Amino acid sequence: MDTATTSIKIGAEGIDATKIVSEIQADVAEKRAAGVYDEARVARAEKNNLMTQFDDAEG
Repeated sequence: MDTATTSIKIGAEGIDATKIVSEIQADVAEKRAAGVYDEARVARAEKNNLMTQFDDAEG
């Protein structure tokens, strides 16, 4: 699976996924502006996430 071009669709009756995603994006933008998400912290989180995904894939 090519994760660079793969997307997912989230939704359920009564849930406005587009609104939720927009709220998350706004929160992230505010935190980045406040310096909460500095590049080093984001890079560590991304590396940790990738390591977890590889561990999960290996089972």
